[in-house]
Amino acid sequence: MDKELHEAKDTSFHLSHQIENSENLVKKKEVELLAMEKRLKASETLNTEFCRAIEELKMEQEESRRIKEDMDRRV
Repeated sequence: MDKELHEAKDTSFHLSHQIENSENLVKKKEVELLAMEKRLKASETLNTEFCRAIEELKMEQEESRRIKEDMDRRV
């Protein structure tokens, strides 16, 4: 009976250690996930700004084209 009790305590210790390791791993992964989420949001913001800049450049190009056409007609 002592042997069985010792084995049960030993098993309990190992399980507690595995649970602790798993909890630490989960916490580490949560931190990594939060960091990736921040990077993703920053990337989305930059992408939005980039798209806006492209649209502004397209509008400026169209305006320049119209001005050139008007100038060509006058000459």
